[in-house]
Amino acid sequence: MADMKMVKRLDISSVAKLQATMMAVMYGIMGALTTLGGVFALLFGQGFNLIGMGLGMLILGAAFGYIIGYIGGALGAWIYNMLAAKVGGIKIELE
Repeated sequence: MADMKMVKRLDISSVAKLQATMMAVMYGIMGALTTLGGVFALLFGQGFNLIGMGLGMLILGAAFGYIIGYIGGALGAWIYNMLAAKVGGIKIELE
């Protein structure tokens, strides 16, 4: 049986960077899929709006996703650290 360890504190910077990267990747994937859908719609005579929206989401969405993800990740880690100091942290099992 493995030990149960408690996560007492999170490094705010590392959580913020990880959250920001995940958000940017998700927005990038959504933008790429929307652009791809616009290309297929263009083949049937429509799709200019969808292509533009997809490219906008791909570029601007990924950038804003990174910024919002960084702020949200930092805020979430800070709140976790405040609460974990008072009520205890998350317990995890390590081998």
